Amino acid sequence: MGRAHVKTRRYFAGEAGEFYESQRLPLVAIAQFYKIATPEILVVLDDLALPLGRIRIRPSGGTGGHNGLESIIMQFGTEEIPRLRIGIGAAPRDGGVDYVLGRFSKKNDRW
Repeated sequence: MGRAHVKTRRYFAGEAGEFYESQRLPLVAIAQFYKIATPEILVVLDDLALPLGRIRIRPSGGTGGHNGLESIIMQFGTEEIPRLRIGIGAAPRDGGVDYVLGRFSKKNDRW
């Protein structure tokens, strides 16, 4: 996890491996320790429903079928968590997990 201070603001960043959905999320512990309200958190996640490279930002809402976001919402007990979805495009029918966790193909390497 990384931290930064810009003027009077604190910023924290962590990668997906640190916030794996089947574990107790460190995100909740960090938010509690530093007294960070959920509207001040920005969850960045991949989205199969958005075309590659498209982004969507929302202040709150449902999971949209994203297991990691569902876990975060359950642990915080609210859907009032800002999120930034980054489109990765639709996965092949037989390889969803490998597609999400794998590297971009050569045709998508421009990103």
